[in-house]
Amino acid sequence: MHSRTLLLLGLLAASKLAYGQLPDSPHALKLSQVENLALEQDSVAQQFSAQQQSLLAEGQAQAQLPDPMLKLGIANMPVDSFSLDQDPMTQLNLGLSQTFARGDSLTIKEKTYGLRSEQVGEQAQLRQLEVKQAVRSLWFNIRYRVKAQELLQQKQQIFRQNLDNMVSGYTLGRSQSQDLIQAELELDRLEEKITANAQQEQQYRASLSRWIGSSAYQPLADKLPDWSGSIVALSSNQTSSERSISYEGGSSEGISSSEGIHSEQIIPLLLQHPGLKITTTGIRVQQQQLALAENAYQPVFKLDMNYGHRRNELNGSRRPDLLSVFVTMDLPLFADKKQDQQYKSKIHSISAAEAQRDDRLQQYLAKFSNALSQLQFIQQRLSLYQEKLLPQAKAQNHSTEQAYQSNTTSFDRLTQSYIGELTLALEYQKLLTDQALIESQIRFFQAL
Repeated sequence: MHSRTLLLLGLLAASKLAYGQLPDSPHALKLSQVENLALEQDSVAQQFSAQQQSLLAEGQAQAQLPDPMLKLGIANMPVDSFSLDQDPMTQLNLGLSQTFARGDSLTIKEKTYGLRSEQVGEQAQLRQLEVKQAVRSLWFNIRYRVKAQELLQQKQQIFRQNLDNMVSGYTLGRSQSQDLIQAELELDRLEEKITANAQQEQQYRASLSRWIGSSAYQPLADKLPDWSGSIVALSSNQTSSERSISYEGGSSEGISSSEGIHSEQIIPLLLQHPGLKITTTGIRVQQQQLALAENAYQPVFKLDMNYGHRRNELNGSRRPDLLSVFVTMDLPLFADKKQDQQYKSKIHSISAAEAQRDDRLQQYLAKFSNALSQLQFIQQRLSLYQEKLLPQAKAQNHSTEQAYQSNTTSFDRLTQSYIGELTLALEYQKLLTDQALIESQIRFFQAL
């Protein structure tokens, strides 16, 4: 067979492989499996669980009254003899005292610790979302590097085969020396790209091993997750124009422009996000602290009971025992210097907590809106690749093939044509990855 024909058939095979999707291995890790492994092996989850139990136990303890105080003693004992029978004023005393908290302070303390425990639970939920976000990003980037490696190796294999054909043709005088040089140069470039791509893949896998251990080096599933349903739900009630978005292996319909989703419709969704619920619960904690400061105006009461047993008179007559009862309370006489200042402090603390919530809400709103906007642009670019760039590249290849068969164009021109098509295939895979990363961000704000 003519060397030009062999070369053409080889490059044509490479171009057809550019868009193919290899079937997943039965042992390939799906994204959902990676997420579950990362969550199971996350030691921080145990830390949050222990903190929750600690706060609940502390709250129950703080809700109890102080332990009563028992007093045993001897009163009016003569120091000259230390005898209990010498002086009839000598008494054996038994006392009991109990302190009562200010107002509803015990209940408030219990509620405060309960809210702090709830806040830790929300931190645990946020941690889970952050872990899933991290492993999703790594999984998508590893998948892209694997896809890129497949395309580059396919192209390298074809060029090696056709370099051999060129050498044979050159021996027979049918190939030119510059074609051989061009093919060898392209092989060297491919080798460098393959090495650099493998290096980046290993870096991503090493980062993933921080979450799932040695499983990070297993083969990963090739198919991208279909998250279109959850994103469509964001704009299901919108009146803005809807468009069809094509995905690898399928399509989804009904995703509206992010411009049609207003902040007043996003904010209720974001307020249910653990990252914002943490700040909302923080406000409730400060409100309980304010209620505790209000209780500071009420007195603390202390009840003291004392029973004194007295000896008989010297003549033998009976002396009655004595019972003493005291109620003690503190007096907030200088409230303007203590209680008032504590109250003002808690008011400012609430304002600070509300400002923190509003600031985080603005951050989330800006990032969420930007993600929706970026998704729209990526979808437009994917449509451009699917509808124009990739078909045009194929058409150009077909034209260049015919010209090369007719010996009216150079090998360099044909090579560049196929390299251009494969480059577009890599860019298309990169866009699919970028789309998945943006969708992952959107699902993070949806708490999914």
